Amino acid sequence: RAVNLVNPGDTIYMRGGTYLLTDSGVQTNRSGSNGNYISVFNYPGETPVLDGINITTSYRSAIALTDASWWHIQGLEIKNAAAHGIYLIGASSNNIIERNVTHHNVRIQLSGAGITVVDTGANNLILNNDSHHNGVLGTSGGDGIGVNYTRALGNIVRGNRVWLNNDDGIDLWGAANVLVEGNWSWENGLKDDLTPSGGNGVGYKLGGAGPGDGNHTIRNNLAWRNE
Repeated sequence: RAVNLVNPGDTIYMRGGTYLLTDSGVQTNRSGSNGNYISVFNYPGETPVLDGINITTSYRSAIALTDASWWHIQGLEIKNAAAHGIYLIGASSNNIIERNVTHHNVRIQLSGAGITVVDTGANNLILNNDSHHNGVLGTSGGDGIGVNYTRALGNIVRGNRVWLNNDDGIDLWGAANVLVEGNWSWENGLKDDLTPSGGNGVGYKLGGAGPGDGNHTIRNNLAWRNE
């Protein structure tokens, strides 16, 4: 309800505890404005958990921003969504996704990630998140973080930790012009027992969809024991 009421400059503080999402998840196309973010923060010292176990439609994500800009989402734990944990789609730009934990998402859909940016969104900052155990074992999908099919400028993936995702750690399939720095990516494409999970298991996938992929800046990252 709060998501549908806020205006630029407003902050939603979420108290600790588990919030069971309905099948629609949390969807919005509202936007803040330049310098006036709509913020969704954990209440200091508490951890709100958004649980998407009741989402049964395969393409539904826990949080979906559609053509929605100037959001700052921080300090949430997001799990069990059918598709993505946090999904920035369309022209969603100038958003900050910070210090969230996304895990065991992409539970039904066969592709996706804990956090995903697609389409024409620019200047999104994916900062200091943990994303792990996303994807269905035995399939080819489920990344930690994805920036896909966008050639927009200014998207940044910085300071994140991604591990034990079914497919890749950080996946830039179909993307260009992304800055990737200071991330840790390990044991992707592996199960907890470190046997192959079914995905590619690439620590940092820098393209592959065809001409136009690339022109990324990749610096000061770590990768080890990816499949």
